Amino acid sequence: MINIRLFKTSVKIDFSFLAVLLIFMLVDESGYGLMGLYACLIHEIGHLIAMVAVRLNPDEILFYGAGIRIKAFDEYKLSYGEEIFVLSFGSITNLLVFAVLYYNANGQGIGIFAVIHLLIGLFNLLPITIFDGGRMLELILMRSMRIGTASLISRIISAICTLAMLFAAISFYSLGKVNFTIVATLCYISVVTIIFPRWQKTGEKG
Repeated sequence: MINIRLFKTSVKIDFSFLAVLLIFMLVDESGYGLMGLYACLIHEIGHLIAMVAVRLNPDEILFYGAGIRIKAFDEYKLSYGEEIFVLSFGSITNLLVFAVLYYNANGQGIGIFAVIHLLIGLFNLLPITIFDGGRMLELILMRSMRIGTASLISRIISAICTLAMLFAAISFYSLGKVNFTIVATLCYISVVTIIFPRWQKTGEKG
C-alpha cells in the first residue's frame, strides 16, 4: 500500500485499486470508465468540501478495490443533519457539474461527461450499502428503530436494488442498448454489495 501524508490527512492507495483500474483500462474501449473515474474524484471533492463546512477533519482518504473512502474518526461529533449533509454533498456536486455542463451546451448536446456526472450523482443516492444513499437510509431507519434492525432492513433493500439494477443492465446489454463496461461495473457492485455489505462503515464517505 502506498501511503502519502498531506497535512493532517493520510492518503492511501491500496494495490487492489491499481489492479481494478488496470482491468478497467484494458476492457474499457469506449473511454467512459476513465471519465467515470474523474467524475468519482469530483464526487469525493464534494464530500471534502462538505466536511470542511462542518469543521470535520478527514483523517484518511483510501483508494481501494471497492472505490474511494474518506474516513473521519471524530464523525460522532456531527449532528444527524450534518451527517446527512456530508453524505449527500458528493452527489449534489455531481448534479451541479451536470447542470453547469448542460447550461453551457449551447444546443449541441450535453455530452457523455455530463451524463456520467448525472448517473454517478443519482447512483450514489440509491439505497445500496456501498453508496451514500445506503448509509443515509440506514441513518434514517436508526432514528425510528434499533440499530440491528435498521442495518438488516437496509441490507435487504440494498440487495434487492442491486440485483434489479444488474438484471436490467444485462437485459439492455443483450439488446445492444448498453456497453460491456456498464455491465461489468454493475457486476462488481453486486459482488461488493452482497458479499461484503459492511465495507462501508460509520465514519466513511464514498
